[in-house]
Amino acid sequence: MQIVKTRAEASAKKPITFPDSDKVSLLNHKVAMLVQDIDRLEETKNYLLRRLAKAEDMANKLRGDEDVDMWFWQDNGEDHPESMVDSLTVVMTAGDLRREIHRQLAPMRALQHRATALAQAVEFYAHQAQYAGSWLGGNPFHVMEDGGRVARNALAFAEKGGEA
Repeated sequence: MQIVKTRAEASAKKPITFPDSDKVSLLNHKVAMLVQDIDRLEETKNYLLRRLAKAEDMANKLRGDEDVDMWFWQDNGEDHPESMVDSLTVVMTAGDLRREIHRQLAPMRALQHRATALAQAVEFYAHQAQYAGSWLGGNPFHVMEDGGRVARNALAFAEKGGEA
């Protein structure tokens, strides 16, 4: 390999040439790469068109260009999600959504708290019954024969929210 020292020598050099078969395979490779690029671009275009259609749909709903049932959340006590049909579009802030979820879950949390307190009370009084039974030297649960005193105490404990 010769090292070119001047521009004149560089321009005087002949370009490197390839045999025709190499040129064809190189062109075939380039064509295959371009086809792959076209396929990727087509997929991207289709994805973007679907997203655009969804965005236009939502914009039309918000503008009221379509005859679409829509409810704007008021958060004034007159919103009743249980009476809304599934296809109804509801517009609300994220804060309103979080408050509504919290409101809907509050009774379940209270019930869960009471169930936990009741389970703790039952465990506590079952332990007490076993202790009392071992003290009396008989069946550990004969204490319950006293008109269900242990069960009543467990229920009272649970109704107080688990506080003795």
